[in-house]
Amino acid sequence: MVRGFIVGVLIILSTVYVVFLGQSLTDMPFFTDYKKAKTLHLKQGEIPRSKMKQKTLKNCNRVFNSSTSNEWLTVEFKGRLGNNLFQYASLLGIAKRNNKNPYVSPTSPLIENFKISKVKDMVSNDQGGQLIDEMNYGKYDKNLDCLPEGNVTLRGFFQVYKYFENVKDLVKSEFSVPDLIKNKSRNFLRELFKRENKTSNQYVMLIAVHVRRGDKLRAETVGDTVAPLSYLQKAMSLMRQRHKNVRFLVASDDLPWSRKNLKADDVFFAPGKSVVVDFTILTLCDHIIMSVGSFGWWASYLNRGEVIYYKYPTSPGSRKDKEFDPKDHFPRHWTGLGA
Repeated sequence: MVRGFIVGVLIILSTVYVVFLGQSLTDMPFFTDYKKAKTLHLKQGEIPRSKMKQKTLKNCNRVFNSSTSNEWLTVEFKGRLGNNLFQYASLLGIAKRNNKNPYVSPTSPLIENFKISKVKDMVSNDQGGQLIDEMNYGKYDKNLDCLPEGNVTLRGFFQVYKYFENVKDLVKSEFSVPDLIKNKSRNFLRELFKRENKTSNQYVMLIAVHVRRGDKLRAETVGDTVAPLSYLQKAMSLMRQRHKNVRFLVASDDLPWSRKNLKADDVFFAPGKSVVVDFTILTLCDHIIMSVGSFGWWASYLNRGEVIYYKYPTSPGSRKDKEFDPKDHFPRHWTGLGA
């Protein structure tokens, strides 16, 4: 009898909640949180991708009307160098749009090789914060323009240049390398120029070529592609047409393949002894040809010259292809080529 009375009371309360607030019992905060935790295995404070839109849009007025903020925004680093550069750059741009302070942990993998300034031990200063996943790794998500109140941690790859187009000068400044790395890179290029200028009466136009193979060959099953030799040959021919007295400097994670297939009198190869030195050498060349991958993308973005890229970095119909929009990933002034 007591049990029946309790059930009756709950039914009445849920009916009142529906009538006056327009929500079902399972939409109440307690039941919603329980349902999320049970079905999605979410951590405390985490916002699932499917719920992020309704969680964020209601806060737009608060974000854009604020002049100062003590709220922080950070990002979880995963992947290697190129991925980490996208994550940090997107952090800076998204934080700017949301009037939050961008920080990364002192253990960030970028600190050793770049002059990163937004560093703070947040755990000792502030606990908690909501965890938000990206919707798609290579498509612009407008929800990230309007994050929820409070401290937030972003999780994803964020390979969209539009996320940080609003702070591009800051990004390029933050990605300056230490003098030791810069000097090693410049010394290599100086010796190369010295040798080539002895045999030429004209200025040598140095074109960087980044050839990514390695893990991309193994990842073709998830939608990655490898730029074919025919693309590299076409891009190099185009550079020869556009510029006089060119030399190509190739950096690759597969130097044996590159030496075998790109051998020519005007082709030279980076040392291959240090990832960051090779990266810096690519950025210092006059122009650049990239194949696929975030490493070559960032060498191209930080290079001040022309950029040629491979137009088909994902396999049609693959999972990665569905999460990718070339208009959001490649800057408009770059030149895309096929095979």
